[in-house]
Amino acid sequence: MEEKVTYEFNVFSTLITLLLAFTMRRKYTGLRLLGGRPGLIFPMDIFGKSNRFSYAAAWGCIAFLTSDIIFERKYALDLPGPLYLKAFYALLSMLIYGMDYLPMFAALSVDCVFGYVVGTLYAWLFTTVRIFQSLECTLKEEPIEIVLEFIRILPLLLCQLYLSISLPVRIVQSIRERKEFFSSMQRITAFELEKSIHDSWEGKHVAKIFRPPRPEPVPPETRKGKIMAHINKLRKFLLYNRQTDFRYSAQLLSVMLVGGMILYRVTFEIIYHVDSIYKILGTISTILETIGFDEEEGEIPLITTIRKYIYLLYYIFIVLHGSILVSVSLAALISFVMILHMLSSYRTNLQNLYKGTTSHIPPRTGKSNPSMLVGSMKYAGYQVGYIAWGFFIQFLVYLLISVQLAVIIAFIRAGFYKWLVDILMQAWPVLLTAFVLHYVQTMLAKFVFLQENGNTIRINNRRLMFNFTYFLFFYNILIGLISCLMRITNSLIFWSMFISRLDKSVLPQRFQTLDPGFNAYVGFMHIEMAHTHPVVIVFLRLLAVDVGIQKETRRPSKSSATDALELTETVQKKRKKFMRARNNWQTMYTLINNPSISQYRKHHIAL
Repeated sequence: MEEKVTYEFNVFSTLITLLLAFTMRRKYTGLRLLGGRPGLIFPMDIFGKSNRFSYAAAWGCIAFLTSDIIFERKYALDLPGPLYLKAFYALLSMLIYGMDYLPMFAALSVDCVFGYVVGTLYAWLFTTVRIFQSLECTLKEEPIEIVLEFIRILPLLLCQLYLSISLPVRIVQSIRERKEFFSSMQRITAFELEKSIHDSWEGKHVAKIFRPPRPEPVPPETRKGKIMAHINKLRKFLLYNRQTDFRYSAQLLSVMLVGGMILYRVTFEIIYHVDSIYKILGTISTILETIGFDEEEGEIPLITTIRKYIYLLYYIFIVLHGSILVSVSLAALISFVMILHMLSSYRTNLQNLYKGTTSHIPPRTGKSNPSMLVGSMKYAGYQVGYIAWGFFIQFLVYLLISVQLAVIIAFIRAGFYKWLVDILMQAWPVLLTAFVLHYVQTMLAKFVFLQENGNTIRINNRRLMFNFTYFLFFYNILIGLISCLMRITNSLIFWSMFISRLDKSVLPQRFQTLDPGFNAYVGFMHIEMAHTHPVVIVFLRLLAVDVGIQKETRRPSKSSATDALELTETVQKKRKKFMRARNNWQTMYTLINNPSISQYRKHHIAL
């Protein structure tokens, strides 16, 4: 399908973006909801937690447009010139695509009614244009082609539909919250502001820190209890466990969504184009029908030879078709699983950094702050690139393995299996002996060579152990040669699986500094920890609340002195009521946990 895409939105997008930038004047009167800071977050706060799914959907739309440049050569500027200029045209097209969606990010960034209205119109416009273009290109095709075209752009449509629905909902919510039309600020009391801090995920995290840790569950003794414990452990390992005191940043969700959409697009294109092998198989079948499937008497030797090669070519294409489908499906599945594991690993590593634990993420002592920031800026692009390369490498490795297995099976079905039997006859004694000796060494180490049946690491029967080690030394050399091949194979398989994960270095610990992907991840994690630490954020917000109350109390506005006085009295009344209830609750909690202190209470002393 060839499609000429026009981009008349660029000038209009720039004008709308400038309009959003100049109209966002945030005025401070009274107490304001913390989080609405002066100035414009433009185009996206990479450390922010609000509108994160909308940001991810907007990045997903841009990622799909970028993939059009790679797969379908849809350049915004198709100018004549040498071949090497095509790369510059591609980079320039990405910038133009970015300008098309820049007002969408600006609308989400300003977080106000006007911004959401602009974003809604943009989302509806792009969704309508994309659906119309897809229908126009496939209108003269068969129905199956129309279905395939919509399956190809399904992630893009889902992202655009999410923006088209979520942005109008945000308009209604902003109106209900009585936000200003050109500002996200709203007038609230100090009590409401403290409550908003407590209900935030940072506040829940800090409250969780001050709670006493839950006691460890008692291990079950019954068989049914042990089975249920193993099932719950497996469920927690396989399924995602949501934590109310943690939120993923908008940048991380955007990166993972972009990586997943690229995997989807590449997988679909490979499966779609691999069906062309069926056309080749049909051509080969036609040739076989012409010359005959079976050998005939008095046939020319040249035709017999040609038939054999055609049969061989026919089976090769069958094997290649099945191997490609299996390999690309397995590579896509493992890549998607790795993306989910990266999300879980990010949460674990970031929470460990909050606690000051640097067991997995190296500390900042060996690197400068500029290098950390550079790594953080590189992380997003590196992660998407590593996901793409990881999928491609896995596909090649699995394709090589599947083709080899298919060829072996084809040889066995054709009757050529004597060579395999010879290999097994020579290898099975070594494999059986290695298994038996490994099991014997394990049993002897547990029940003979270690004290207390292996519960301590103190050696027993030393003479017997020394003799046993001496005679097994020579045999272990032979086993070591075979084990080295297994190590190389396992390293290749697991390296191809984990090459896309920047949270795990593919190099040993002492050489991790030579891994550019892991260095980018380390810088990203330290910058993320420094700017999103929940304890620091809650502390600063509480200080800002107290400072705001003091300013409003001491210096009320001249134009609204009466309103400021009423606001101050309301704030003081609610604050005193809240502080009294909180003090009573904390006193009761302390006395329940420390009954001996009750004798020092005033009414006890009076008695």
